[in-house]
Amino acid sequence: PIDAARDAAMRALARQVARFPDLDLAPPDTQALNPRDAAFCHAIYDAALSRWGIIFEPDINRVAQAAITNGCGGGMYCPAAGVTREQMASFLVRALGLPATSADYFADDEASPHEDAINRLAAAGITNGCGNGQYCPSATVTRDQMASFIARALSLPAATTDYFPDDAGTIFEADINRLAAAGITNGCGD
Repeated sequence: PIDAARDAAMRALARQVARFPDLDLAPPDTQALNPRDAAFCHAIYDAALSRWGIIFEPDINRVAQAAITNGCGGGMYCPAAGVTREQMASFLVRALGLPATSADYFADDEASPHEDAINRLAAAGITNGCGNGQYCPSATVTRDQMASFIARALSLPAATTDYFPDDAGTIFEADINRLAAAGITNGCGD
């Protein structure tokens, strides 16, 4: 009976985890667990990660077919991986077909394979970098930063509604609301 109850609880937890596709999951630390429970934790983790691919598979296929993404190598997309600022630049440049530029806008992107895309994004007025003449190419782009990239890229109009309570006072609040008003985001909750 205890094993059945534990199994039922773990299945219920797995269903709850699958409801939150934006959840950033770290691999479970199972060192203190018995082998059976550790295996079950890893199964839940694997199911949650594969759920991302299932939920977004049509969108992933569309951006791949449009040559906006090349995946992460080896024929994989890596749906649970974060996106760096330099990768975001390449995605947007490919999606928008931004023209080349001879200008070099940032001092810290010289070694980046995405330098051309970063400069195209800056030339189009979509990015100002991360401050002090830097772009911070290898930093992970956050959801709020992504909102600003997309709102500027699409020249979205200002929103008159505040859609989310958790972005109050951030420098990205207006852009987040612009995305919500355009129907591009519904937030990260249910």
